Amino acid sequence: IIYTVFFTTDIAQAFFFSKPESTEAATNNLESLKDLLDVLIEHENRANVVTALDIPKGFIFVAFSYDQSREEMYSQCNNEYIVETKPPECRNKACICIFTDREGADFDNWDKREKKPEPVVCRDFEQKIVFLMPYFKENALYVGNPSAWAPSYDPEMKIYGQAIMYGGGCDRIGELQKPIVLYVDKYTEGDETYIFFGDYSHDYIKERQNFMKTGKTEAI
Repeated sequence: IIYTVFFTTDIAQAFFFSKPESTEAATNNLESLKDLLDVLIEHENRANVVTALDIPKGFIFVAFSYDQSREEMYSQCNNEYIVETKPPECRNKACICIFTDREGADFDNWDKREKKPEPVVCRDFEQKIVFLMPYFKENALYVGNPSAWAPSYDPEMKIYGQAIMYGGGCDRIGELQKPIVLYVDKYTEGDETYIFFGDYSHDYIKERQNFMKTGKTEAI
Protein backbone atom coordinates (compact mmCIF):
# COMPACT_ATOMS: atom_id res chain seq x y z
CA ILE A 1 0.00 0.00 0.00
CA ILE A 2 1.19 3.53 -0.80
CA TYR A 3 0.23 6.27 1.63
CA THR A 4 0.80 9.93 0.84
CA VAL A 5 -0.36 13.04 2.71
CA PHE A 6 -0.11 16.63 1.49
CA PHE A 7 -0.56 19.37 4.11
CA THR A 8 -1.50 22.99 3.62
CA THR A 9 -2.22 25.39 6.47
CA ASP A 10 -5.67 23.96 7.12
CA ILE A 11 -6.15 21.01 4.79
CA ALA A 12 -4.52 17.63 4.37
CA GLN A 13 -5.12 15.55 1.25
CA ALA A 14 -4.38 11.85 1.35
CA PHE A 15 -4.56 9.10 -1.24
CA PHE A 16 -4.66 5.38 -0.53
CA PHE A 17 -3.82 2.88 -3.27
CA SER A 18 -4.80 -0.60 -2.11
CA LYS A 19 -4.01 -4.07 -3.29
CA PRO A 20 -6.79 -6.21 -4.82
CA GLU A 21 -9.77 -6.92 -2.60
CA SER A 22 -8.52 -9.10 0.23
CA THR A 23 -8.16 -9.32 3.98
CA GLU A 24 -4.64 -7.94 3.59
CA ALA A 25 -5.92 -4.93 1.66
CA ALA A 26 -8.66 -4.25 4.22
CA THR A 27 -6.13 -4.49 7.06
CA ASN A 28 -3.56 -2.27 5.33
CA ASN A 29 -6.15 0.39 4.56
CA LEU A 30 -7.37 0.44 8.16
CA GLU A 31 -3.79 0.80 9.38
CA SER A 32 -3.25 3.74 7.03
CA LEU A 33 -6.49 5.37 8.14
CA LYS A 34 -5.39 4.98 11.77
CA ASP A 35 -2.09 6.69 10.95
CA LEU A 36 -3.95 9.51 9.22
CA LEU A 37 -6.35 9.98 12.13
CA ASP A 38 -3.44 10.09 14.58
CA VAL A 39 -1.99 13.00 12.56
CA LEU A 40 -5.34 14.82 12.51
CA ILE A 41 -5.87 14.33 16.23
CA GLU A 42 -2.52 15.95 17.01
CA HIS A 43 -3.06 18.83 14.56
CA GLU A 44 -4.36 21.98 16.28
CA ASN A 45 -7.94 22.49 17.43
CA ARG A 46 -9.47 21.72 14.03
CA ALA A 47 -8.18 20.09 10.85
CA ASN A 48 -9.54 18.26 7.81
CA VAL A 49 -8.45 15.83 5.13
CA VAL A 50 -9.75 14.57 1.78
CA THR A 51 -8.78 10.98 1.01
CA ALA A 52 -9.53 8.34 -1.58
CA LEU A 53 -10.28 5.44 0.75
CA ASP A 54 -10.96 1.91 -0.44
CA ILE A 55 -12.87 -0.39 1.89
CA PRO A 56 -12.73 -3.58 -0.18
CA LYS A 57 -15.99 -5.22 -1.17
CA GLY A 58 -16.87 -7.90 1.34
CA PHE A 59 -15.76 -5.85 4.37
CA ILE A 60 -17.42 -3.41 6.77
CA PHE A 61 -15.86 -0.44 8.56
CA VAL A 62 -17.18 0.36 12.06
CA ALA A 63 -15.93 3.18 14.30
CA PHE A 64 -16.80 2.90 18.00
CA SER A 65 -16.72 6.10 20.06
CA TYR A 66 -14.96 6.13 23.43
CA ASP A 67 -18.10 6.08 25.60
CA GLN A 68 -20.45 3.50 24.16
CA SER A 69 -22.57 3.55 27.31
CA ARG A 70 -24.24 6.56 25.67
CA GLU A 71 -25.41 4.67 22.59
CA GLU A 72 -25.71 1.24 21.01
CA MET A 73 -24.30 0.88 17.52
CA TYR A 74 -26.88 -0.20 14.94
CA SER A 75 -26.53 -1.02 11.24
CA GLN A 76 -29.56 -0.07 9.15
CA CYS A 77 -28.20 -2.22 6.33
CA ASN A 78 -29.24 -5.51 7.95
CA ASN A 79 -31.23 -3.92 10.77
CA GLU A 80 -29.10 -5.30 13.59
CA TYR A 81 -27.26 -4.07 16.64
CA ILE A 82 -23.48 -4.21 17.12
CA VAL A 83 -23.51 -4.76 20.86
CA GLU A 84 -22.90 -8.46 21.55
CA THR A 85 -20.44 -8.48 18.68
CA LYS A 86 -18.57 -5.37 19.81
CA PRO A 87 -14.90 -6.43 20.16
CA PRO A 88 -13.57 -6.65 23.76
CA GLU A 89 -10.69 -4.28 22.91
CA CYS A 90 -13.28 -1.60 22.09
CA ARG A 91 -15.26 -1.84 25.32
CA ASN A 92 -13.62 1.08 27.09
CA LYS A 93 -11.81 2.85 24.23
CA ALA A 94 -12.55 4.48 20.92
CA CYS A 95 -11.55 2.17 18.10
CA ILE A 96 -11.93 1.53 14.39
CA CYS A 97 -12.53 -1.98 13.06
CA ILE A 98 -12.96 -3.97 9.88
CA PHE A 99 -15.51 -6.81 9.89
CA THR A 100 -16.28 -9.36 7.20
CA ASP A 101 -19.50 -8.74 5.25
CA ARG A 102 -21.10 -12.16 5.70
CA GLU A 103 -23.97 -13.90 3.98
CA GLY A 104 -27.04 -12.96 6.00
CA ALA A 105 -26.48 -11.29 9.37
CA ASP A 106 -23.18 -9.50 10.01
CA PHE A 107 -23.48 -8.67 13.71
CA ASP A 108 -25.85 -9.41 16.60
CA ASN A 109 -28.42 -11.28 14.48
CA TRP A 110 -25.93 -14.02 13.63
CA ASP A 111 -27.05 -17.65 13.77
CA LYS A 112 -26.07 -18.69 17.29
CA ARG A 113 -25.32 -22.18 15.98
CA GLU A 114 -22.43 -20.64 14.05
CA LYS A 115 -19.24 -18.87 15.14
CA LYS A 116 -19.74 -15.41 16.57
CA PRO A 117 -18.71 -12.64 14.13
CA GLU A 118 -15.30 -11.24 15.01
CA PRO A 119 -13.42 -8.30 13.48
CA VAL A 120 -10.63 -8.84 11.00
CA VAL A 121 -8.66 -6.07 12.69
CA CYS A 122 -9.22 -3.23 15.19
CA ARG A 123 -7.08 -0.28 16.24
CA ASP A 124 -7.84 1.72 19.37
CA PHE A 125 -7.21 5.29 20.56
CA GLU A 126 -6.17 6.51 23.98
CA GLN A 127 -7.95 9.85 23.52
CA LYS A 128 -11.66 10.47 24.08
CA ILE A 129 -12.70 10.19 20.43
CA VAL A 130 -16.27 10.48 19.13
CA PHE A 131 -16.82 9.23 15.56
CA LEU A 132 -19.60 10.79 13.49
CA MET A 133 -21.09 10.79 9.99
CA PRO A 134 -24.02 12.64 8.43
CA TYR A 135 -27.36 10.95 9.00
CA PHE A 136 -29.33 10.35 5.82
CA LYS A 137 -31.89 7.55 5.91
CA GLU A 138 -31.68 4.96 3.12
CA ASN A 139 -28.23 6.04 1.93
CA ALA A 140 -25.74 3.44 0.67
CA LEU A 141 -22.79 5.05 2.48
CA TYR A 142 -24.40 6.25 5.70
CA VAL A 143 -26.01 3.19 7.29
CA GLY A 144 -25.61 3.90 11.02
CA ASN A 145 -28.40 4.98 13.37
CA PRO A 146 -28.59 8.60 14.56
CA SER A 147 -25.75 9.26 16.98
CA ALA A 148 -26.30 10.02 20.65
CA TRP A 149 -23.79 12.86 20.24
CA ALA A 150 -24.92 16.16 18.75
CA PRO A 151 -22.02 18.63 18.93
CA SER A 152 -23.01 22.18 18.03
CA TYR A 153 -19.76 23.46 16.48
CA ASP A 154 -21.22 23.14 12.94
CA PRO A 155 -24.59 24.95 12.96
CA GLU A 156 -25.67 23.32 9.67
CA MET A 157 -25.53 19.75 11.00
CA LYS A 158 -28.39 19.07 13.40
CA ILE A 159 -28.35 15.25 13.45
CA TYR A 160 -25.26 13.08 13.15
CA GLY A 161 -25.09 9.38 12.36
CA GLN A 162 -22.99 6.52 13.66
CA ALA A 163 -19.90 5.70 11.57
CA ILE A 164 -20.54 2.43 9.73
CA MET A 165 -19.57 1.88 6.06
CA TYR A 166 -19.99 -1.22 3.88
CA GLY A 167 -17.23 -1.61 1.30
CA GLY A 168 -19.57 -2.95 -1.37
CA GLY A 169 -22.46 -0.77 -0.35
CA CYS A 170 -25.57 -2.10 1.33
CA ASP A 171 -27.41 -4.67 -0.82
CA ARG A 172 -30.75 -3.51 0.57
CA ILE A 173 -30.06 0.14 -0.30
CA GLY A 174 -27.58 0.25 -3.18
CA GLU A 175 -23.98 -0.01 -4.29
CA LEU A 176 -21.19 2.51 -3.71
CA GLN A 177 -19.01 4.15 -6.30
CA LYS A 178 -15.42 3.13 -5.57
CA PRO A 179 -13.09 4.26 -4.25
CA ILE A 180 -14.91 6.41 -1.72
CA VAL A 181 -13.71 10.01 -1.84
CA LEU A 182 -13.93 10.56 1.86
CA TYR A 183 -13.83 13.85 3.73
CA VAL A 184 -12.59 13.64 7.33
CA ASP A 185 -12.36 16.42 9.89
CA LYS A 186 -11.60 16.72 13.55
CA TYR A 187 -12.64 19.23 16.17
CA THR A 188 -11.53 19.29 19.79
CA GLU A 189 -13.81 20.64 22.49
CA GLY A 190 -12.73 20.24 26.09
CA ASP A 191 -11.32 16.74 26.50
CA GLU A 192 -13.38 15.27 23.64
CA THR A 193 -12.26 15.07 20.02
CA TYR A 194 -14.86 14.66 17.28
CA ILE A 195 -13.88 12.81 14.09
CA PHE A 196 -16.33 13.27 11.22
CA PHE A 197 -16.51 11.21 7.99
CA GLY A 198 -18.49 12.26 4.90
CA ASP A 199 -18.84 11.77 1.15
CA TYR A 200 -16.80 14.56 -0.46
CA SER A 201 -19.10 14.70 -3.51
CA HIS A 202 -21.96 16.00 -1.35
CA ASP A 203 -22.45 19.78 -1.55
CA TYR A 204 -22.89 20.06 2.21
CA ILE A 205 -19.46 18.55 2.78
CA LYS A 206 -17.75 21.31 0.79
CA GLU A 207 -19.62 23.86 2.88
CA ARG A 208 -18.50 22.07 6.03
CA GLN A 209 -14.90 22.01 4.80
CA ASN A 210 -15.03 25.76 4.35
CA PHE A 211 -16.54 26.17 7.80
CA MET A 212 -13.77 24.06 9.34
CA LYS A 213 -11.20 26.30 7.63
CA THR A 214 -12.77 29.68 8.33
CA GLY A 215 -15.48 29.30 10.95
CA LYS A 216 -17.98 30.64 8.38
CA THR A 217 -20.81 28.66 6.78
CA GLU A 218 -20.60 30.12 3.25
CA ALA A 219 -19.91 27.54 0.55
CA ILE A 220 -16.49 27.45 -1.13
